[in-house]
Amino acid sequence: MASLSACTFAGWALGNERRGDRTMTYVIKRSEDGAYVAPSGQRSSYVRALQYARTFSTRESAERERCPGNETIVSVEDEVPS
Repeated sequence: MASLSACTFAGWALGNERRGDRTMTYVIKRSEDGAYVAPSGQRSSYVRALQYARTFSTRESAERERCPGNETIVSVEDEVPS
């Protein structure tokens, strides 16, 4: 898998939550295997690559969409290797 950088996600930053100088974007991650929720209309409900995951501008909006039994909310920043 290609190396990911924070720059890959720069386009997601507009209109998202801000924490200090950082803009936060969130994804939903399946607990059992680490796959991410896919955007609506995709062939599969989950994707393996972060860059193809459905993103949310607030933790609250992600919370409304997740399955509490097997999915968690994570910030994109925490998922991108430094």
